[in-house]
Amino acid sequence: MSAAAVILPADALACSPPAPGLRSTIPADGAYFPANGIILFDGFDISLDQVTVTIEGTPAMLVDASAAFPTPVAALAARVSPKPMPEQKVTISGTFCAGCAAESFTFTARPDDLVAPEGVTSAHYGVHDYADFKSSGGDCQFDSDLALWVHAQTIPASEEEAPAVLRIEAFADSALTNALASTSYVITANDSAWGYRVTTATLQGTAPTAVCFRLSTKDLSGNDGPMPTVVCNACYTRTEAQGMATGLPPDEPVWGEPDVIKNGPCDFSVGVGGGDPESGSCGCRTAGQSQNSAAWMIAACSALGLARTRKRGRHAGK
Repeated sequence: MSAAAVILPADALACSPPAPGLRSTIPADGAYFPANGIILFDGFDISLDQVTVTIEGTPAMLVDASAAFPTPVAALAARVSPKPMPEQKVTISGTFCAGCAAESFTFTARPDDLVAPEGVTSAHYGVHDYADFKSSGGDCQFDSDLALWVHAQTIPASEEEAPAVLRIEAFADSALTNALASTSYVITANDSAWGYRVTTATLQGTAPTAVCFRLSTKDLSGNDGPMPTVVCNACYTRTEAQGMATGLPPDEPVWGEPDVIKNGPCDFSVGVGGGDPESGSCGCRTAGQSQNSAAWMIAACSALGLARTRKRGRHAGK
């Protein structure tokens, strides 16, 4: 069973700004990282104004690389200039915010990563229409009437490669011209989910089950993945009792057979269902789905994943 990474709004009873400071970096201290890789700094209210970088002790520069990703992946992104040579050690140190303690981490440069990352192997989404939620203004939430849960099957990068980033964009039209929202994050698991919480008005007249999602990959060395995967028809839909909700908006439900949309991409009772394994967009598979009705599609998706894993093995020498 693959691990799952869920990207959600923070759930908290009370909302207060997090303490300023650096939370994490890619690469981590002691790691190997491609010489042409983009370094990510995650944290709150941080800057690189008081941060220095050296290559084998020789001063270098951190050059802003945030424009490489249209949807931010972390608080800050930068490349090292001049580019280090393979096996050289790069040290980044300093204070990342006013009043913060000095921090330092070192990584060793690998040869440039020039190979494109894998794409999305399959994707689907479900619509959960719950009781209208109204934010109190102090709960780290926002108003929402429903959530669109987008699931993507991906292949994390190997140790020799730059980590890959998954970008998910939502559109109100099938031509992908009327953008609604987007999110990006580093791929760390084979399965991930985005909980896109919206009000009905946010969708600009588009039915929740007909919102289009474009999923694309790009790695931290700047290599674009293959053609994006586009999903425009929901697999599942569930409507809960309406009214006004209290507390926090509900988590994703465990989808089951009663939630499958008739003649939709996950309706295996009427034929194939799902997508074309050759195109990299398999039928969906989640908890609660009948194993018998979807067995052959699961096998197809597994075969596709194995083929892509074997392909990845050919990248190891780079």
